[in-house]
Amino acid sequence: MPITVSAGRFPNLREIWGEGPNTLVVVAQTGTYRIIARHNIRSGSRPLYYAHFERQTDLPASPQTNVSRIISVWDAGVDLPDATGETIQECLEAALESIPD
Repeated sequence: MPITVSAGRFPNLREIWGEGPNTLVVVAQTGTYRIIARHNIRSGSRPLYYAHFERQTDLPASPQTNVSRIISVWDAGVDLPDATGETIQECLEAALESIPD
């Protein structure tokens, strides 16, 4: 689990799932988001971690057919404020604050 979050800290978030050492999946009232704390490996760069946001979007599997099958994809075109940190924890906490209500 990348970070620990107290139960009442983010009341607008329904669920927070650790998906890896630097990744969270968040279920909010406005949708489902994946947050990845990307490590800036360039020597001397500050901050060291930048949050990359993706939002889960549901699409019809085949718009040309009458099949009602839906597929879920991660859309990286999410317009949220930058979230950074010197550690993975700092970066992911800042990113959680950016998720809209």
